[in-house]
This record gives sequence, structure tokens and C-alpha cells, in this order.
Amino acid sequence: MKYYYEPCGSFTFVTSGALRNPAWSNILTNGKLGCIVTDRFSGNMWYDNAREFRVTPWLNDPDAKFGPERLSISGMSLFAADDRIPCKVTFGFGFARWEKAGVKTTVWINPNADTRVITVEKRGYFTVDYSGEFVIGADKCDAKLVTVNYDNDTIRIKSLNSDAPEFTLTSDCVTEFTGESGLTNRAAARFSATDKLTILSGFGKPELCTLDVVRSYWRQSVNTLLGAGAESRTFAWLTYQTLASRIMGRCSLYQSGGAYGFRDQLQDVCMLIDTHSRFTREHILLCAAHQYEQGDVQHWWHAPRHGVRTRCSDDLLWLVW
Repeated sequence: MKYYYEPCGSFTFVTSGALRNPAWSNILTNGKLGCIVTDRFSGNMWYDNAREFRVTPWLNDPDAKFGPERLSISGMSLFAADDRIPCKVTFGFGFARWEKAGVKTTVWINPNADTRVITVEKRGYFTVDYSGEFVIGADKCDAKLVTVNYDNDTIRIKSLNSDAPEFTLTSDCVTEFTGESGLTNRAAARFSATDKLTILSGFGKPELCTLDVVRSYWRQSVNTLLGAGAESRTFAWLTYQTLASRIMGRCSLYQSGGAYGFRDQLQDVCMLIDTHSRFTREHILLCAAHQYEQGDVQHWWHAPRHGVRTRCSDDLLWLVW
């Protein structure tokens, strides 16, 4: 597999039309809405808590050939697949891109609104088929109470099991809804566009932002660390992964926890002392608030205090350190 860094620090690799296991992944999030993307496209999406409020299922399978959402043109996946068609994949700070057979697909999260943006670019007129599987809850059993409704240019997805907000997926290029409505956790649609298709999904009123806005947002966090050498690129990516995966998303391809961790995240924020001391200070204070008078602590928890109380000695050592 060919792989290299772009001048901006993005990491690019090219598949040969055959998948390599496990999948390679990146985390995109604004701290509220987030998603895992892989070379095969979507790992899963969450809102507020990657464990307690999954929008799409977490597969817990790093070798899965497909994610819970799919995009295709004439049956060809727009992402890396076992189809003998090379795919150029770029993971950037806050975005991901796939270039395959003349089609460029890019995904990012609006840093200022709970909206995921997908763009598909192809010269001329083209049609894209979309399908998605949804859970709107913590576990797969919650998917049994998901409802899907189609309204003009919008797919509306909601759970009957909670007062969770409604998830929407919309585009002004919808030509046909191909899925069933009602009590179902699967949705499907067909989009047609000329040169460029944009699909917005998320919570609340969808708000489109450009990729330049996302680049600028993350440039303030990690790109200032970038230099010409490999060490600076590594440090920038370690900082990004700590922020996006460990602190803001609390999720990854191999673990969909969503919880706050006493020991582990105290270790993580050590990485941010010199560059993002605000996160370090906030987590020290948060951990201090999860101690007990007896001297032990909560090892991990979901807000406000639902978690596990343990007597792990290294929890206490890391707080002092």
C-alpha cells in the first residue's frame, strides 16, 4: 500500500482495490456530534455520548467490509472495497476524503453546529444511492423502536423509546425515497446532481459550513504544530487524536465507550499541558469532583455520576502526578 503525508499534514494512502484488515480510521467530531470514518466509509455516528446515544450502530468489527451507511454510484461503492478499483483515501484534521474512479467524496463535521456534511463531486450529471441503518440509542435492541419518515427533501429518524431529538438527513437533490417509512430502522434515498452533491445530516436545523471553515478551526489547534519533519507531523496527529478521539469524542474504532475516565484521561490530558492547558485543567477538576471521602474514586462514569467506583491505586497516583 502506498501512503504519504500531504504538505498540510493530512495522511493519504491508496488502496489497490482490495481491503487490508483491520480498517484504518479517523475520528471527526465537534465535541457533541461525531462519527468514525474508515477507508470503507462509516464506522458509526453518535450524539453527545458515543455509548449512550448512538445514531448508527457501532459494529465492534475492525474487519467489517461495510459500515452502517453506504453510498454508491451504479452499484460501485464510493469508498475502498474489494472491487479491484483503487481508492485514494485522505484523513485530515477534521475531515476525510475518498477519490475513486473519477468521484471525490468528502466528509466533515461543522465545528459550530451539530451537522455532518457529505459532498460528492463528479463531472457531469450523476446519481447516488444512499442507505443507512439506525439505532438512536445505546444498544441494537433500541433499533426496534426507530421510526423513519420521508418529508419532501428530508429523511426524519426518531426513536419511540425516548425523548431523544430527531435526526435528519437532507439534500436539495433528492429524486426518490427508496426505503419504507414507519417503524423501521433502515432508510434509503436516491440523489441526482450535476458536478456536486451535498448531503446534510444531524440534529436541529442543518447548517452547512465549508471545508475551509473546518480546516481553519483545526488549524488553530494542531496545524500550528506542523513543521517539515516527521516529528512535527507525528506530534500534530497525536494532539489531534487526543483531542478528537480521547477527549471530545471518547470513542474509537476498537472501543465505543463515551464515558469519562479517571486514570486514562488524566494520562491523555498530560499530552495537552503545553498546547491546550484548558482541557488539562478542566479534567483535573472533573476528576477531583469524582473522589469520595473514603479516598477512592469513580474509575469511569457517564455524566453526571453513573459509573464504577473502584479502589484502583493508580487512579490516585495519576491525579497527584
